[in-house]
Amino acid sequence: MSFPTGDELKAAIERGDVRPVLQAQTPYLHGIKIANGAACDKWAEKGEVMSSEFEAITSSELFFKQRGIRNAPFDLLRQPSFTPGLTTPRASFVVSQAAHARAGIPFKLPNGREVNVAGNARLIDLGEVELAFEEMRRALFPNAPSRLCCLWVAEANDAGKKHIIQMLAKGDADKMFVFPVIVVHERTPAKVETFWFNEYYATRDRSCIERYWAGEPRPDGEEPTWEILIEGKLFMIYNEDIEHVRTLAPNWPKP
Repeated sequence: MSFPTGDELKAAIERGDVRPVLQAQTPYLHGIKIANGAACDKWAEKGEVMSSEFEAITSSELFFKQRGIRNAPFDLLRQPSFTPGLTTPRASFVVSQAAHARAGIPFKLPNGREVNVAGNARLIDLGEVELAFEEMRRALFPNAPSRLCCLWVAEANDAGKKHIIQMLAKGDADKMFVFPVIVVHERTPAKVETFWFNEYYATRDRSCIERYWAGEPRPDGEEPTWEILIEGKLFMIYNEDIEHVRTLAPNWPKP
C-alpha cells in the first residue's frame, strides 16, 4: 500500500485516478473488515461515509428522525430501547449490546440476525468502560468528538495501518481492507492514544481516561498507537478502492 503525499495526489488527479473534488489534502487511513457486509455496502454506494450526527445535520429528512447521542442522558444510554443512529460506531454498538445484556434480551445485528447476549458480563463491562470515557469527555473535553458517534481513522503510515488491523482483526491483515481517505470534519478531530484506553480497561485508573482525551503519548517508548476521532465525513481517495469495495459489498450489483 502506498500513502499518497500532496504531490502524489496532484499527479493522480491529473491521471484521473483520484476523485477530483478531493484535491491535494492530507490523507489518513481507514479500515473495514471484509466480512462486514453492512460497512462494505455503505462505502460502495458513494465511496464516502458520514458519522451519524453529521449525517443528520446535513439532511433535513434525517434531522428530525436521528436521535442525538452526544448529550443523551446516561440512564437512556443504558436502556436497550435506545438506538444510537445511522452510522453506528463500534463504541455505541458495544454500549447498545451491553444494554441488551443487562436487560436479558437478544441483540439484533445490522443484518437482522439476533444474538443472545443476556447476562454477558464482559459486554456489560465493556459498555461501562465506554460510558466512563464518554462521561469524562462531557465533563472535561466537551468539544471533542464522542467515541459514541465518531468515525475512526489512523495516520497514513505503516504504524497506522498496523494499528487498524490490530484493533479490528487482531492483526490478521487478510480479514481487512485498509484504504486512504480524506476527512471533512464538523468538529476538531481528536488525536488520542489507544494505549490509555487499554490501560484504563486493565487498571480502572481514571487518570488514564483524562490522559486519553488530553492526547498524551504513551509513556513506555513503544510504537505509538494513535487513533484520530472524526465527527464528519470520510471520502475514499482512489477510484480503484471504490470499485474494490463494491466487489466486497453483498448488496451491490455484480457484473
